[in-house]
Amino acid sequence: MDEKISFPGDVAIDSLKIYNAADKFIELTLAQATEILIYESVFASCMFGSIAFADADAIIETFPIVGGEALTIKLRTKTFEDREDMVIHKSFIIVGIEKRRLENDREQTYVLNFISIEGYNDLVNNIHQSFPGDTDSGGAFNTAKIADNIFVNYIAKDTPRIYGEDKSSGFTILGNHSSDLQYVSNGWTPFQNMNYIALNSTDATYPGADMVFFETNKTYAMASLQGMIAAQEEVLFDQYFFPQMGPRTRTSKYGFSSPNLIDDKFNDVEEMKIPKTIDILEGNMNGYHASNIQAYDIYNKTRTHKNLDVLNDFDALVHTDDGAPIPQHISRSPTSYTNFKILNGNTYAGIATGIFDKGKKTSDERWVGAGVRRRQYFSSFNDYTFELDVPGRTDIECGVMIYLDYPSTQSKGVADTNTDEILSGKYLVTSIAHKINIVTGHTMKMEIVKNGLGKSL
Repeated sequence: MDEKISFPGDVAIDSLKIYNAADKFIELTLAQATEILIYESVFASCMFGSIAFADADAIIETFPIVGGEALTIKLRTKTFEDREDMVIHKSFIIVGIEKRRLENDREQTYVLNFISIEGYNDLVNNIHQSFPGDTDSGGAFNTAKIADNIFVNYIAKDTPRIYGEDKSSGFTILGNHSSDLQYVSNGWTPFQNMNYIALNSTDATYPGADMVFFETNKTYAMASLQGMIAAQEEVLFDQYFFPQMGPRTRTSKYGFSSPNLIDDKFNDVEEMKIPKTIDILEGNMNGYHASNIQAYDIYNKTRTHKNLDVLNDFDALVHTDDGAPIPQHISRSPTSYTNFKILNGNTYAGIATGIFDKGKKTSDERWVGAGVRRRQYFSSFNDYTFELDVPGRTDIECGVMIYLDYPSTQSKGVADTNTDEILSGKYLVTSIAHKINIVTGHTMKMEIVKNGLGKSL
């Protein structure tokens, strides 16, 4: 009999196993594991989650479960092919047991917390090594090459993505790193090193420093937020609609990479939370709207001064849509928020602190304005960060772009296709909380952000 979708979020649990230290395993069902939560975010170095148990078989005692066991989860939206890009298939390590409660003499409940195997190993894997910052040897110490070196040799080495299989997690570096680093990892963990590299990396194509290191349910990645948005400028993942809207069809303005599940109601928005859409006071006080940076190079005795303005610089950066997300007429001044930076601080015993640029211009955007522009760019999402509750699917991952049709209230009580020009448009999915429940199936709470509007304010 052919597999069919019975309801939005209908999911097949192809594997749900716990392995102990002796490599013995137990296979679970949703009658025992009543709820599974898996979290992924472009701002988190690895995935983590929890699994709630209704244990009538004394598994926690007889197996036993004491922490440190491997948990393998394989989820597949029904009718989807069993391919890596269509399923969620990943092993984790159980790191905590909480909320244990005796319901009666025949059943107890508890929650097992878990984290990616790479995240578990990261806690006890320290790096004591210098990473010279020169590009004379074919970019050997370019930030992308350092990141790949750390991932292969310290994160993925001897760490299977699926427990019992000889295959480690993949690592995708998006963009063209134009930066190199000189620093010493004094006992930092691999994840701490990767986040330091992301913080100080620049892309040759996009100004500023907006790299992030993260894990999706498909792979690990280091990517520029601008790069992720630009790469999906014409082809998005999918489109979502509110139930009160009229006939739902994908817009012809963009292409879409996902299977079309509109008829199965996978694209219906169950709930959307909109905390705020503008905060002019906060934007002025934190330097998002306008700021300046004063830099002084102690080695060369030179000063550099740069002004940043969110509207004047808008076209130089990549945004989700073309309209500026703050009103054109608001008062702002770069002198209202000042940043200060020291370059080439001191040299002693042949070690340079700060940025020793080997005679390069210290007024280079990488050294002076990258960090400030990073903070300004990340702040550009603050006013338009929303939560979207939708049916779950296993081919999605954080970092994809979606199109949202937000209804206009101009035609009250009429189910039509009128949309709000400001809130409708493209959004970047920055995090997903997957929830697999014995009753509701697979649901998702997605954090979606935009820093460009379909219509300027």
